[in-house]
Amino acid sequence: MKKYKEILLAMLATSVLLVLAGCSKPILDYRNANLSDGLIYAENANEPFTGTVTHVPDNFLLGDSAGYTKFMQESGDQRYALAQFMKIALGNDSPVFLCTVSVRKGYADGKATCQLPRTNTKIMEASFDGGRLSGKFVYYNPDKPNQTLIEGGFDENQPDGTEKIYSSSTGELVKKVGWSKGTYDGAYARYNETSGKIIQEGTYDEGKLDGLWKGYTADGKQLIFRERLKKNQLDGVAEKFDSETGKRTSLVDKWVDGKINGEQKTWDKNGILLTDEVYDDGQKVADKNTKEASSADSESLRGRLDQALAGPASTSTSTPSTPAATSANRPTTDSTAANASPVPPVTVDACVQGWTEAQHKEAAKAGVDDAVSVDQISEWEAWCKDGKQAPPGG
Repeated sequence: MKKYKEILLAMLATSVLLVLAGCSKPILDYRNANLSDGLIYAENANEPFTGTVTHVPDNFLLGDSAGYTKFMQESGDQRYALAQFMKIALGNDSPVFLCTVSVRKGYADGKATCQLPRTNTKIMEASFDGGRLSGKFVYYNPDKPNQTLIEGGFDENQPDGTEKIYSSSTGELVKKVGWSKGTYDGAYARYNETSGKIIQEGTYDEGKLDGLWKGYTADGKQLIFRERLKKNQLDGVAEKFDSETGKRTSLVDKWVDGKINGEQKTWDKNGILLTDEVYDDGQKVADKNTKEASSADSESLRGRLDQALAGPASTSTSTPSTPAATSANRPTTDSTAANASPVPPVTVDACVQGWTEAQHKEAAKAGVDDAVSVDQISEWEAWCKDGKQAPPGG
């Protein structure tokens, strides 16, 4: 009886092994694969490969994805930290991760897991559908493998959902960006990497600044601006506050489609009223001349707010700035910057308006969206302060 049971168990084990062998997918080393028209083939095979492929370079999976480029542009300092780690660890400025990928009919299809070369350190996880990024995407901190560095999602190769970026040093959330099929959409926020306090927040609607935007000092303790926008244009009340005293230094009670249509006031950092003006459709119609202001305090609210928004792309210590529009969403006027001429004695606002009009004209010629981010306006303001203006005629 005992011998009979042993025979049955042996037969059962053999059956299980045969079933598993029949269900298992073939495995192919990428180094032994053939590539044709972007598809993976096993050596000497006539049909695209289906199974698991190992040692796949990450640039084969991601290199042609414009959506991935958009996604990574938001990571700023953390992307730099990743590159620096790789350079030190591997001695390579352009490191390659090696991935194990599920493949169907020659395309990446399903889960992909990538590791640092010659290690078991997991650095990236992604999902694909027919060769396109689709679903969850995660980068891990190579210096702290269990810590997420960047996470988000994709739909048909475009960022979709909420992208979150964490500090490589503290692990704190430093940036949150809403996406909808490759376009900014929804909540946007930046945080201090040590305290976790918000340093900037606002919303996008179909790629354009829309709704209430607020900015704080780098430590997140003091509000420095608050403004409402509609489709990239100031619309409603806009205020600016001194970073030290917290007192209001600028107020426009009504912007309409990017033009002042109401009262504009400015104060010094101690709360003393400097100017009190009335505008109609962007044109000054009254000046109460309360007190002569210095040239710095006499700048228009638009310039002062843009200055508050300007700053380097650091996710932790810089003055708050809104994310720049990607090259896929707007044309750039950098090509005309080389031809810029010195600014005549006009206001910075007038100069910035010249650049804005130049971009609108370029966008019209190219037939693309002419969305202008606040970050772009800040860049133009810097050019104007350096003595450059848009070429005549845009």
